Amino acid sequence: MHVPSKLDYRCVDLSFREMRLEGFADDGLFDQMKKFFLPLTTVEQDLEVPDAHCAGILARRRDDQERLEQERVHLICHLKKIEDQYYRLDERIVNTERNLNTSRDNNPAGDVFEREISEYRQNREQLELRRNELLSRLSVLTDMLENIGKALKDGIRGRNSRDLIKPNRSFIMYGPPGK
Repeated sequence: MHVPSKLDYRCVDLSFREMRLEGFADDGLFDQMKKFFLPLTTVEQDLEVPDAHCAGILARRRDDQERLEQERVHLICHLKKIEDQYYRLDERIVNTERNLNTSRDNNPAGDVFEREISEYRQNREQLELRRNELLSRLSVLTDMLENIGKALKDGIRGRNSRDLIKPNRSFIMYGPPGK
């Protein structure tokens, strides 16, 4: 791939030093002018991307998209399993609380039910943390897939904006005043 040309800082510095030596008055603008000349502007040739390079980038993006889609499907399956476990534990908590309430009326030894409820709640909290991790990972994967999809839709050439092209900047060296 073509690498855009760059203006060496030393060249700009030497040009302005030469201008000072030749008698040009430095009214503080030379240093500001360096900032103008140093970033060479992009030309249309710099935006050209070879077809082989485009094909390679698109192939990598498709591979990434396929891999991320497989990971997304795997995450969704894992998330469903965790959610099933979560809701089963929630049902167990409700049923055990119901049993605790009925056993208090008939039998004051409800410690077993309270321990079960406590254990179920701890397990449910752990599943909820894991579920939240999976949901955030799924969100990240979905965003990545959307970005890759947009990139594949736009293609490589669609991303190059002609607004980047500016008229070339160059030095016009004049002799000292009066010559």
